[in-house]
Amino acid sequence: MTLYRTDLEEYLKDMGYAVTIVDGKNDQNTQTEQINTFLQQGVDVLVINPVQTTSAQTIVDTIKPSETPIVFINREPDKSVLDSYADKCCYVGADARQSGTYQGELILETETQGDINGDGKITYIMCKGDPENIDAQYRTEYSIKALTDAGKEVECLYESLWHSTARRSKSSSATTTQWHWALCSPCSRLAVPSARTSIWSVLTH
Repeated sequence: MTLYRTDLEEYLKDMGYAVTIVDGKNDQNTQTEQINTFLQQGVDVLVINPVQTTSAQTIVDTIKPSETPIVFINREPDKSVLDSYADKCCYVGADARQSGTYQGELILETETQGDINGDGKITYIMCKGDPENIDAQYRTEYSIKALTDAGKEVECLYESLWHSTARRSKSSSATTTQWHWALCSPCSRLAVPSARTSIWSVLTH
């Protein structure tokens, strides 16, 4: 996500937007408060990497009265959430099912096809992502599915579960950082210019 944020930030600055990054502290209440602040500021678009996908419907319900468009990124909300704000809400991100399938296929492309000790079985340790993240769930499921679909016998020796406290203390990896981006475009409609100052605000967690 660091590369994503950096590239997007540079792209918007090149287009004449000012960019502000705000940290949401990996706390949904904090992110919700910052969403409300952005709404009070009258931003035109909210690009949100939600702290919790289970809160996506609440986020939509909070923003919907303002008719502010929403773009969810990185963590895909349920389709029903997007449909509840049709034409004003979407998700942009990789297909997590496909990503998981690719992971399994990469194992199959190795010399041993994952069966390092030659016993006819692929044994593995699964390091699971955030259980709130549907994308992490899909990658977990479909990486193994790719192996079983190829006729391989698999055995999970151990599962490592995601813990936010441990994660924050042990790693500042940008791949797990949440961002909430709010874009104030220089025009309220693409074809109608206005004097509004362009501001791009980013909320991380």
